[in-house]
Order: sequence, then structure tokens, then C-alpha cells
Amino acid sequence: MASHGLVFAARSLFKDREFSAAAFLTLALCIAANTALFGVVHSVLLKPLPVPDSDRLVFIYNSYPGAGAERGGSGVPDYYDRVKGMTTLQSIALYDVRNRSTGESGRPERVLVMEATPSYFRVARVNAELGRTFAEAEGEPGHDDKVVLSHGYWQERFGGDRRVIGRELRLDGKPFTIVGVMPASFQFLETEARIWTPLAFTAEQKSDERRHSNGESSIGRLRDGATLGQAQGQLNMLNAAAMDLIPALKPLLVNAGFNTKVVPLKDDLVRNIKGRLYLLWAGTLLVLLIGCVNVINLALVRTNSRSRELATRLALGAGRADVARQFFCESFLLTGAAGLAGLLVGWALIRALTGLDLAQIPRGAEIELGLVPVVFTLGLSAVLGLVIGGFPLASALTLDINAVLHESGRTGTGGRGPRLLRRALVVTQVAVAFLLL
Repeated sequence: MASHGLVFAARSLFKDREFSAAAFLTLALCIAANTALFGVVHSVLLKPLPVPDSDRLVFIYNSYPGAGAERGGSGVPDYYDRVKGMTTLQSIALYDVRNRSTGESGRPERVLVMEATPSYFRVARVNAELGRTFAEAEGEPGHDDKVVLSHGYWQERFGGDRRVIGRELRLDGKPFTIVGVMPASFQFLETEARIWTPLAFTAEQKSDERRHSNGESSIGRLRDGATLGQAQGQLNMLNAAAMDLIPALKPLLVNAGFNTKVVPLKDDLVRNIKGRLYLLWAGTLLVLLIGCVNVINLALVRTNSRSRELATRLALGAGRADVARQFFCESFLLTGAAGLAGLLVGWALIRALTGLDLAQIPRGAEIELGLVPVVFTLGLSAVLGLVIGGFPLASALTLDINAVLHESGRTGTGGRGPRLLRRALVVTQVAVAFLLL
């Protein structure tokens, strides 16, 4: 029975090829735009970071709003205070990135290197694919001549040779020993980083005189059961105690409004792009709404032109359920085909985006058309099928059968209700277009 209804719906849509083509193209393009934008929004804003239990990760930074510096980094003495005094954090790390030269003399190559405390990989909860990550002792001066390679750099520079562990790699002319290779899936914080080296601090760097140097960035992992509020409270107490250690700077810090913020890492990474991406997605949703209203108007006009056919079927004993089944079969067939086409075009748009240099976009390297955007597109197509089938069905079920059949061979012009509905839809379409503009 269902297959018979779909065959009849396909024949009916093929008969009205102009309507079907216009509706299909409108919906397919609108769905494609929403598929692509939702794929970006999901990958950048909604999807968890690509490390285990990423919702427990936090970013910690010093702030001096009174001095016009809302965001600073973190200092080395701050780091050691927090390692000892923050029981709400399971682990905490400092890191920095900079370009360094690698390769033999005469053939230098510039690569992006992340310098991080050995705890960095514990915070991320990711182990090396080959070899190991840094031992705690390698975060001390004189023992920091070790490197961990990214999977991509290992493939490019060493051809994926598994005997690379223990080999020498020179950075800025200094020899380092390769101790590990990270998995290909490890894309955390700085996706362009090719090499990791340990951060090692001297006694001078750890001293109170170096407080508020803020040369590095800091991340941490909350303990199970610990909250952001509890971590913030501990930071406030540590700051208060630390200010007493540098009495000469205390008045300046008070006037600058010095404080330390702890925020969810995922939210902090996308703070500068979050609003713009949601705004773009809202724009594509408005375009979809305009397209949907346009297709509904076309469907209402088509229903009006079929009023004699529908009235005849109802007069011959067809039930309203049969008519409803026909309308929904047509609309679902139309929106289903448009949804599949939109999914294909949306995938192509995302592929085109990923072919561009997205390194400047937070989490740009993670953009993909995953399962969630696919389900979103299919669900969107189903909702559109209900809406686009429901409006003309409501119009068809209000037909005055006797009035339509007694018209002299003409199709019905539609009652006052359908005409008002079409006008209201036109007004809605124009209003949404102005909002989008």
C-alpha cells in the first residue's frame, strides 16, 4: 500500500514537472547551505575536543582589567603554586609555541614546535603511538633534550620508520633525542605543531621576581567531582597569598584589578568565532525558511489547480485519510530527494572548505561532515515534508465539493481562507527576507 502511494506520488510530481523542479532546486540548495553550515558549527562549536573527557579541561589565565589587559598568560611561579595548591585539578600544564629550525646544516626547515611541561600529555590523556611521551624528570634543565614527533612529521621526515625512537633530531642546531610519536588523531590546541619539546625552568624563572611574566599558556584537568567554582575559589586564595610575597607590586596589582580566570577550554578556544558562526547559521536557516514558504505557496497554487480532481475523488468515496496519504507521500518524496541532493552538495561544500587554509580558525582542522550533521539533514528533510505537505492538505480538506464540481469546467479559484493564507505567506516571506538583509 505504501509503495503504491509512492508510485502514484511520483507520477503526480512528474506530471507537474515545473512545480517539482522549482521546489526540488529551492529545497536542495537551502538544505545544502544548512548542511554545510551545521557541519562547521558542529565541528567547531558543539563537538567535544578530540581527547578523552574533554569536558573536564579548563583554560587558566591572568587578567588585569584595570590596566586594559583582560587576558594575559600564566607565569612560571603561578604554575608551581597551582601544582602544589590546587586540589581541584588532577593535572595542570604550561605550554608555548614558536617556530624553530630543524634539519642538517645547509638544509634548514622551519617547523612549529610546542614547548610544554611533561604534564601536558597527562592533561590531554593521550599516549604516544610509538615510544613514549615526556618523563617528569625531563622537565628539568639539562634533561630536556628530548622531542616527541607528530604523526604527520614522522611520516614526512622519517617515512614512517618505526626505528626512529632514539634517533637524533637537531633544533636550532642543538641535538635532541626522539622519544615518541603521537597518534594521527592527536590534534589538540595547536593543530599545526609538528614537534613537542619539554619546558624546563631554572630557579630564577621559578622565583617570585618572575611573577606576572605571563609568558606561557596554562591548561588543566578538573578532578572528578570538582567544579569550576571550586577551582576558581582555590585560585583566588592562591593569588591572595602570592601578592603578599611581592609587597612592592601589590598596590599596582590591586589597582589593575588582577585576578585569575578558569574557564572551560572548549568554550575559550572558540570565544572569538562562536557568535559569528551562530549568526551565519541563523542566516542560512532564514534562507531555508524563505525557500520553504516559497515552496508552500507553490504547493497551495498547485492544490488550487487540482481542486476539481480532488473534489471528484472525494465525491467518489475517497476518504480524507487517502487524500492525506497522497499529499504526504508527494511532499516526503520531494523533500527526501531534495535532502539527499542537499546532503551531497553540502558534503562537497565542506570538502571545498577543508581544502582551504583553515589553520586560523579555531578547530578548523576538525571540520567534517560527520554522523550528527547527516542525521540533522535527514531530520530537517522530514520536518520540511510534514510542513510542505500539511499546508496544502489543510487547504484541500476545506474544499466545497459541490461548488467545485458545479463550476463550468474550470478549476476552482479557492476560497477566501486559502487566498488569505497565501497572502500571509507572501508577507512572511518578505518580512523574513528583510530580517535576513
